[in-house]
Amino acid sequence: MATPASTPDTRALVADFVGYKLRQKGYVCGAGPGEGPAADPLHQAMRAAGDEFETRFRRTFSDLAAQLHVTPGSAQQRFTQVSDELFQGGPNWGRLVAFFVFGAALCAESVNKEMEP
Repeated sequence: MATPASTPDTRALVADFVGYKLRQKGYVCGAGPGEGPAADPLHQAMRAAGDEFETRFRRTFSDLAAQLHVTPGSAQQRFTQVSDELFQGGPNWGRLVAFFVFGAALCAESVNKEMEP
């Protein structure tokens, strides 16, 4: 369970990673999380791990979010289904990185389809 002190750190890590991935795909402009080099070593490590994951598994996971046929009505359900399946065997760093990469891809697909939150 997250402690109150770790919640802002986790939120900052997620915001940085998703912002970084959206910027890589050209979806976000202006200042915000994920812009420029990460100052926090954990953010740097997660960005690097995500980039490596995408490079290694590009063929397997290409257009994964698009393959799920995400719509405004199904995005949360699809995210939950993939997350549940991903962590079925318990958490580990590889699965956590895959979770971040999938979440960022789903965000990019949502932006691409101009879905409202």
